[in-house]
Amino acid sequence: MREGQTKSISEGTPPTAKQGSVRRAAVAVFVVALGLRLAFAFAFGGNEIVARFGGNREDPQVYDWAARNLLEDGVLGFRGKPSARRGPAYPLFLSGIYAAVGDAPLRVRVVQSGVDATAAVLILLAVASVAGRRAGVLSGITYAGYPIFVFNASEIMTEVLALMFLAGGMLALFRAVSAQDGRKPSLVWSAACGVCCGLAALTRENLALVGALWAAAMLVAGKATGVRERVCRAGAVALGFAVAYAPWVVRNTIVFGTFMPAGSSGGENLLRGAGLAREGSAFKWRECLSENGLLDYWAYHNPINRGAAFPDEIESDRRAAALAATWIREDPARHVVYGVEKVLRLLIQIEERTGSSGGVLRAGQAWAYRLVATLGVIGAIVLWRRGGRFAVGALALLSLSGWAVIFVVVAWKRYRYVTFDLACVALAGVALDALIARVRARRAADQS
Repeated sequence: MREGQTKSISEGTPPTAKQGSVRRAAVAVFVVALGLRLAFAFAFGGNEIVARFGGNREDPQVYDWAARNLLEDGVLGFRGKPSARRGPAYPLFLSGIYAAVGDAPLRVRVVQSGVDATAAVLILLAVASVAGRRAGVLSGITYAGYPIFVFNASEIMTEVLALMFLAGGMLALFRAVSAQDGRKPSLVWSAACGVCCGLAALTRENLALVGALWAAAMLVAGKATGVRERVCRAGAVALGFAVAYAPWVVRNTIVFGTFMPAGSSGGENLLRGAGLAREGSAFKWRECLSENGLLDYWAYHNPINRGAAFPDEIESDRRAAALAATWIREDPARHVVYGVEKVLRLLIQIEERTGSSGGVLRAGQAWAYRLVATLGVIGAIVLWRRGGRFAVGALALLSLSGWAVIFVVVAWKRYRYVTFDLACVALAGVALDALIARVRARRAADQS
């Protein structure tokens, strides 16, 4: 039996029956997830770039602008000039949709609904490979109905694409560790995991840490495998990541004449994380940028104001990073205390807000998050006790990658990366599976 696999699949069931059952469940989860997302897209998303339910009001316009520039000028940037402020994957994805089916935002939301429904299936398959079919199906259903993910599919934002790549990486990671039919399939799955992590990092650069952490996890994965094989699997993850991510680094280094392992907005993000936006206001750090001659945020990001002077993004990024580092050195205790406060607020959702939707939807998101997070903790305990320690560790590393970035660079108290949600959704299925098994066992005991 594979590491961490439970007895929710009877050992006497033929493999073909198991596979057919999983396929039918995957199709059902895909249909449910797609239906929910399409319904929300038509009801609340509409045909406006900014979703009507009160979504993010800046980034969708920026991504739309970047995609149009890519189609019109053939340049990954703004106003015909190359830029590294945004990762390339989502603008390329968006421009591909525009070229294929038109630039109506509602059509983008329809395509993204299909992408996110695919992610639900990938989660189902990933969890099923380590915890059994029923747990996988329950995780897939949880993903399909999780409000935050449903809302993400209707926003012209990077989360939906990043989630699909992370879900694919999770599936490849678990398959690599549990592969029983030789060394070659294990290495292929490991490389696929690295490629998915690289694509996720090209979508949202704060996700680059996931690839490094999962590569490190391969070094301790599988007690029955030798050190050499574990090193090879870790190397395959790293190689896959490099194949996907290296072209972006090479492009930036050539275009801007300096080595750039990531995008050019890291300094600004670090500046925000230095405590400037302690009250959740985005204007404090923007004013500081302007006062220090770095850049005019609104002139740069507002796609309507195309006549504004284009800033030197490399120099502004360096100066922002230097300024933030100075503040952190002057008062490191404040930065640490504020970082802990941010993480605690996000973990328990004190303000009943997640993401960027508003009103009743915002409160619904927060309570759904609390429920899924609770189930995720229970699922982690259950899976750990059943022997699925590598799966629990990998999902913990996935969560850690997001929280580490939040602690260092993100100052907004209300914003949370999706890695923690994704890990909790995967583990929620394990918790629900254990609950069902316990209820059935009690009923059987009562009947006997």
